[in-house]
Parts: sequence; structure tokens; C-alpha cells
Amino acid sequence: MDKQTLERYICGESSVEERIRVTEWAESDNDKYQELLALRKLYTSTLLNTAGEVKTGPRFVWSFRHMFRYAACAVIAGAVAIGVFSMLTDRRASRKEFYAQTIISPVGQRVHTVLSDGTEVWLNSNSTLEISEEAGKSRKVRLDGEACFDVAHNDDIPFIVETYRNEVRVLGTIFNVTAYKSSDDFSVKLYEGKVSVSDLAHNQLAILDPRQRLDYAGGKYVKSGIPELDTESWIDGIYYFEDETYLNILDKVQNYYGINISIMDKELADYRCTCKFRQEDGIEHLLNVLSEIHPFKYAWNVDKSGIIIEK
Repeated sequence: MDKQTLERYICGESSVEERIRVTEWAESDNDKYQELLALRKLYTSTLLNTAGEVKTGPRFVWSFRHMFRYAACAVIAGAVAIGVFSMLTDRRASRKEFYAQTIISPVGQRVHTVLSDGTEVWLNSNSTLEISEEAGKSRKVRLDGEACFDVAHNDDIPFIVETYRNEVRVLGTIFNVTAYKSSDDFSVKLYEGKVSVSDLAHNQLAILDPRQRLDYAGGKYVKSGIPELDTESWIDGIYYFEDETYLNILDKVQNYYGINISIMDKELADYRCTCKFRQEDGIEHLLNVLSEIHPFKYAWNVDKSGIIIEK
């Protein structure tokens, strides 16, 4: 495995084919796999510890660029690592106090970061968060994927999450948004505070109170309650599904891992189960467990960009 491929993987810039090659390499030997898990934790710790030292202004822009490259080089020099995090920062618009960031959580990984206003963000696997901040004027992010936000309160400047379909507006709250462009589904789950959900033309669709959610599926929006035991376990690397169909489970899994999954049997798609998986165990482990609950066979397609499931 060459150094350039590994660096692209760590930076979240690798192609689907490269991600598959790195993953297969890592899974070819259990000792390598365990070593890579340890390196991944070390790499994440390096990033988060360094991130805490930088806040705003030009130093913010410079530090994240160089911090990331130094951390990546340190990991690669020690051994082969599984990529975790990419933060590419650039300055825009001449002399204005305006910054843009793109935070990328590669397939099979998660990212936690703190924005300059104090808002905490947890970014799920295969997700991208673009951040636009003009000092004192706006707090707006654009999400492709899934993220949980603990928003710093500010009565004067609302925090806005824009997705491919909708816009979520808050002042200070804890909520989760799922909106992968590759899927037609959209959901917002609110745990604390209050949020307003609108379409991209700013037509309000719903106002949510704590323990409420809004989902878009099958061409319509549905507002419902959140069970008391429902938590965002993916933040801790756990995927939990409660009494969900295989179709729903695998639709979410293909977003998490960036792989197309096709179920060829309708009866199989309608099977239901409650299950829990660790993100680091990988997609094949998940499929093996599901196939033990309700038997099925699966196979990768020729270019390993997708999986076909049949009974």
C-alpha cells in the first residue's frame, strides 16, 4: 500500500476503489486490524487535542490546515492507518471576517468537533459538513449525511442547518439531522429546546418540541414522538435498530458505508428485527449477523462498489 493512497484515505479524499483497497488490506490480518484501531484512536486524539487550541481569526485558518497535515504525516510514518478525519479550511472574500470550512467524516468513521461559537457537532460516517461563518452575522452549516448538534445559545443569531431538502433553524438546542443526498429520506429528532423546520423556499413545515421528530419518507412529512430510550448511539460508534425492516436497516447502512445494497427478494426486505452493531466491525460482519437471523446470501458486484442480497 503506497503512502499517497493512505494519505488520501486519511484526508477523506480517496475514491471508492481506494477506500475498498485500504479496508481489505486492513482486514487481511487480525494483528494489522488491531494495530490500525489503536492508530486510529491515537490519530483522533491528536486531532481533537490540537483542535482545542485554536478558536477564531487567521490563526484558526492556518492552524487547522497545518495541524491536520502534521497529524496525518505522524500516523503514516508510524504505520498504515485507517483514515478518520478531514478538515480543509480556506479563507474567502478578501478582507472580510469570513471563513469557510469543510469537515469530512470518511466511510466507517465519526468526527467530533467544536465550532467557533461553541456549538458541538458529532458527524456520522460518510457525512460532510460545510460551515459558513461571517463574524457576528450568521451561523449556518450545510449537511450531507447525519450529524448531532449541541448548539450554543444565541438569541440574536439563529443556528441554521441546510440540507439538500430542508432547513432547520434554532437558537440553542440539542438535535439530530439525517439527510444523505444519496437517499430521499430526511429526519430531524429534537432532544432539548425547540427547532423550526422549513423547505428551501423558507415555507415552515413544522415546529418541534423536545422528544419530537419530523420524518420525510414516501413523499410526505410525518411528525411523531421519540421513545424515552431512543438515543443517538451512533455517536459512540453503535448502530442500533429497533423493530425495523431489513429494507430500512440496509438503506441506512449503505449510507453509513457508502456502498450500494440491492435486496432482490421482497419477502426478505420486509423481515423485521432489533439489532445492534459496532461501526468498527464493518459491513460484512453486519450482513453475516443479519443473515443468521433471517437466512440470505450476499455477494459483491464486479467492481466492489455494491452488494447484491438474495435468499
